[in-house]
Parts: sequence; C-alpha cells; structure tokens
Amino acid sequence: MGTFRPPLGSRRLAPAIRPRLCARPGCDEVAAATMTYDYASRSTWIDQLDVDASPAGYDLCEAHAERLGVPSGWTRTDRRQPPSPFSRVAV
Repeated sequence: MGTFRPPLGSRRLAPAIRPRLCARPGCDEVAAATMTYDYASRSTWIDQLDVDASPAGYDLCEAHAERLGVPSGWTRTDRRQPPSPFSRVAV
C-alpha cells in the first residue's frame, strides 16, 4: 500500500516567516530594536526588539536605533544590553 497524499490544493501551506522591517519610511532593513515613548514624561526608550509587534512601539533597524534623535527637552534611554565580550564569535 502506498502513502496517503491529500488531493492537490487541499493542503494548507505554513505561513511564510517574514522578518519585521524598520518603521522608518524608505528603509528596508530588518528591525533590530523597538522604540517607545511617553509624551507626558517626554521620554523615549530603545529596547531589544520586542518578540511581538505592537502598535505602541516602532521597530527600528540598528542604524536608525543608533542615530535616533529626540526633541529638545526629551530624554532618550537606550536600554538594550551591550553584547558580552565573553560571547562566542563565529569565524
């Protein structure tokens, strides 16, 4: 006896996994950080990329996260963890 094969067109394909991209217009780089802000406290935070996309945060590529400027009177806090000098590097 042969193996069962469902009729053509009846199988569902797994959804394609697409990387999240930078939210800056015109940028097609992969997101590496998430920026959030609070108007009341005039604060901006840059964190590691959130696991799930959220409408409350803006995904940024590494370059845009590094260069992000904030308005005068605002604070910018980068809360991403720097890479450990003891982590393994592929050569």
